[in-house]
Amino acid sequence: MAFDSYIVNRLCSWARWASRDDDGGIGYPKQCAFTNTMPYGGVEDYTLDINESCLEIDLCVKALSIEKPDLYAAIYAHYRRNDLTVSAKLMHIGCCKQTYYNKIDTAHNLIIGWLNDISCGVKIPSKEINFNKIKKIA
Repeated sequence: MAFDSYIVNRLCSWARWASRDDDGGIGYPKQCAFTNTMPYGGVEDYTLDINESCLEIDLCVKALSIEKPDLYAAIYAHYRRNDLTVSAKLMHIGCCKQTYYNKIDTAHNLIIGWLNDISCGVKIPSKEINFNKIKKIA
């Protein structure tokens, strides 16, 4: 039970963090005329919002899209598509409810395994920037 709540909490945080990237973090589309003229973080101070926990989950989700695209579709629909009902998510993915939740569970297990690999320094599948090489300061 603790395992499930841990990975669910991290994926929910990732979904909120990833959604900020879609709208620029202030609720407007990135290409909105208002956001193009507004400085990010104020005029004098620019503070980059780096959430290492969400970056790790994002790396794992991207690895999931490479290794198991069907599980990626289920995770994306489950955590990022809150505008859809469960039945719409099932129709979009093309499976029954039990299979949907089995895919979510399998994806959770893969992600937790990759998180363990990242903490041990083992490389996980990636097609973009390799965050595996970033040294962590404890």
